[in-house]
Amino acid sequence: MRRTGWWALACAALVSLVSGFGVSPESASSPEVLAQQSTTVETPRGRLQIDVYVTRDSAAGTDEYRYQLSNIDIACALGGLAISRSDIEAEPESSLRSAGSIETDQWVWDPLSAAGQIGPGQRNEFVLRVPGLSEVKAISGWTWTLRSSPCGSNKYTFTTLGPYKPGSSVAAFACGACTEAASTGAPPPRITAVSWKSDIQAVKVEFDRFPCWGNWTMFVDGQAMPVTGGPQGVEVRPNAPLNEPPTAVLIGSLPWCGGLSAVDFPCCGTIQFKIPCEGTTNEFEYNLKDVTSCATASGKQCPGLTTHEGELVVTAGQTMTLEDTTYLQRGNIRVQAGGTLLIRDTKLWVARGDVPTIHVYIFVEAGATLRVERSEIAPPQEGGLVCLMNQGTVSISDSPTQIHYLDMSGDARLTIENSELVYTIGGLLQVTGGSTTVRNSTIGALGLRVPPYGHLNASGLESGSYLESWDVHQLIPDADYELVMDKVTILKDDFSGALEHGPYERGWIFFLDATSHASIHDCELRKLFVDINGRTAEFSNLKVGVPSSLRYRDIDVSNVVVQGQWPFTINNAQVTIRDSNYLFLQPSGTSVIRLISSHMCEFIPRGFFGTLECENATWSIAGEILGGVSYHSKANDFTIRGSLSIGADVRQNLQWKGAYVTREYNVVLNDASGSLVTDAIFKGPGTQSGGDRSSHSVFSIRFDETNYNKPTSVEVWRGGKKVLTLTVDFFTATPIRAALP
Repeated sequence: MRRTGWWALACAALVSLVSGFGVSPESASSPEVLAQQSTTVETPRGRLQIDVYVTRDSAAGTDEYRYQLSNIDIACALGGLAISRSDIEAEPESSLRSAGSIETDQWVWDPLSAAGQIGPGQRNEFVLRVPGLSEVKAISGWTWTLRSSPCGSNKYTFTTLGPYKPGSSVAAFACGACTEAASTGAPPPRITAVSWKSDIQAVKVEFDRFPCWGNWTMFVDGQAMPVTGGPQGVEVRPNAPLNEPPTAVLIGSLPWCGGLSAVDFPCCGTIQFKIPCEGTTNEFEYNLKDVTSCATASGKQCPGLTTHEGELVVTAGQTMTLEDTTYLQRGNIRVQAGGTLLIRDTKLWVARGDVPTIHVYIFVEAGATLRVERSEIAPPQEGGLVCLMNQGTVSISDSPTQIHYLDMSGDARLTIENSELVYTIGGLLQVTGGSTTVRNSTIGALGLRVPPYGHLNASGLESGSYLESWDVHQLIPDADYELVMDKVTILKDDFSGALEHGPYERGWIFFLDATSHASIHDCELRKLFVDINGRTAEFSNLKVGVPSSLRYRDIDVSNVVVQGQWPFTINNAQVTIRDSNYLFLQPSGTSVIRLISSHMCEFIPRGFFGTLECENATWSIAGEILGGVSYHSKANDFTIRGSLSIGADVRQNLQWKGAYVTREYNVVLNDASGSLVTDAIFKGPGTQSGGDRSSHSVFSIRFDETNYNKPTSVEVWRGGKKVLTLTVDFFTATPIRAALP
C-alpha cells in the first residue's frame, strides 16, 4: 500500500517572492543583477558569510551596492560597518534596514540597538544607493566590529568589489572572491533541468546549486555565446535576487525579460556554462519542442513527440519497445503478467492525464518485466508525480530518472545500476518486500519496512549517507526482504523554505508495523510511519525540526528529529493526538481520531467511515479524498466535526473524486445584546440542523466532488423568521461566529 507523502506545495515553494530590492527577475520590473561576490570568512569567534550584490533599477534610474552579512555560528550579536566615504564621489541616499548615519569621513552602519544586531543564524543588509555606479570608486575595504559580550571588541577588514563601469559587460566585472564551494575543491555546479516558460516565452535553466554570478560563458550546441550583449540578442540572468538566492537562470532578450520569439535560440540541443572560479557545468541535452510550445526564431529542426492518451497497457505475451524517441504518456502505464516494456535511449514523460491522484503510476504486475536503459523518466512541465509500483521484475541502468517514488512489494525483483532516482521533491526507494540491488547510484530517500514482530535498533542515523557496501539486515535483522546497496548515495535532507517540513522525500524513512520491536534514538529522519490497528492510543508533542519522543507498545523513539512529517495509518482504532504538528493521517474503517491543538499537513483517508474530531486543529498543504480507485481507495464516507481551520493551499491542492464527507459546522451566534443564541434553526441545500449543543448551534452538510468547493447558502431561522444567511463550503473554518441583527 502506498504511504508516501504528497507534493502539492512544491510548486508554490519554487516561486520567488518579493524581497528587499524587488521581485524575482522573472518579472519585468525587477532590478538587473550585474554581479555578485560571496565569501565565507573564518574569524576566531566563528564564521561570517558576506554577500555583495550590484544591481541596476532601470525604472528608478538608480544603481546599488548591496551588502549582506550572515552570522553563521558566532555566539554573539554583531554590529558596525564602516566604508570610507572618500571612495564615494556622489552623495549617496541612505537606505538601511536598521539604523545608520553618514559621518564626516565614513559611511557608517552601527546597529547597536537590539533590533539592529545580528545574532547567530541571522542576517541583515546595508544598501548604498547612488544615481549611477560611475560615481562610485572602488569600495576597497570594509570593517565589521564584534561588540557584544562575550565577544568583546574585535575588528575584521575585508577587501570587496572594485568599481563597475557603466556600459561594460558583466565580464568586465569579475565575480570577485571564489565561492566557498570552489575554494574547497567542490565539483562544479550541475544543470539539472531546462524548461520553457510559456508565460514569458523564455528558457529556464536550473542548477543543483546556484553558482557565483558574473563573467559566465554559455555554450549552445558547443558554440560559445555571451550571456549578455551578444550578436544573437540573447540575455541570460538569474531568476531571483541574488540574496534569495536564485535556483536558475532565464534566457530571454531585452528589454528584460523579453521573449525569444524573435531571437535565434534553438528549442533543442545542448547547453553548458563556464563559470569563473567554479569550472564548467555538465553538458545538458534538452528538447523543448517535445512537450512544450517552445517558439523562437531559430531554424533548427527538433525531433518530434509521440503522444498517447489514456492508460497504456502492455498485455501478456506482448513486448513493447520505446527506443530512440521522446514519448509523452498521459495516464497510468500498466505492464500485465507476461508482458515486457523496454525503454531504451528514450525520454519518457509521464503526465497525469485523467488520473484522479496527483501521482501517476507505472504498474509492473507480478510476472511482468520493465527494462530501462540509458533513458529518462520524468513528469513533463504540466506536472504530476511519477511513481513505479513493482511486483514483477524491473531493471534500471545508466538512466537519470526523476521517479518520485519506487515501491517494492511482494516477490518483486529490482536492479538499479549507474542511475539516479531523484526528483525535485522526491526520489524515494520504498522497500517492503522482494529483492533489490542498487549499485553506483544516487537516490533521494530510502524507506524501509520493519515487518511484524521484527526488530530495529537505530541510533545516529543522518541524511546524506554514502553506503559503500550495505545490507538491510545490518539494520533490520528480521527483514523478510532483500536489499543490498554498493556505492550508493542517499541525498542529504537539506530542503529549506516551504519544503523544509512537509510531505517531501529525502534521507531516511521507516514504516513500523504495530507489532514491531523498534528502538530509535538520536537520529535524523524524514518520516516515521506508525501503524495503529484496532487499539486505543494517545500521542502528544510530536514536532518536526526538534528532538521529539514517542512510545507505543514496543516502539520506543527518543531524541529523534523528524524533518518532514509524523505519519500514522489508523485502522478501526481510537487515536488522540495533542500539541503536535506536520501530521500525516491515513485513517480507515470506523476509526475515531481526535486532533487537539494540532496540525496536519496531509490527509489521505482510505476506506474511512469513521469520524475526525477537531479541537483547535489546522490542516495545510495536501490531501486526497477519493473513492472508486482500486489502487488507492475504494470508498470514503466519513464525518469531520469540531473546530478546524483549513489552509488556502489545501483548497488549491485537494484532490476529490467519488467520495463523501459530512462536515459539521459549529456556529456561535450572539443576539443584539451579546447573549449566546442556542435555539437557531438552519435551512439550506443538503443541510441538517443539529440543534442546541449548549455553547453553540450546529448544522452539517454532506459534500461530494460536485459541491465541496462551491459556496452554499445556509439560512438561519429563529422564532419562525429568517434572521441571517451564512455562506459556507467544505473549507470554511469552524467555529463560525456571527451576530444576529
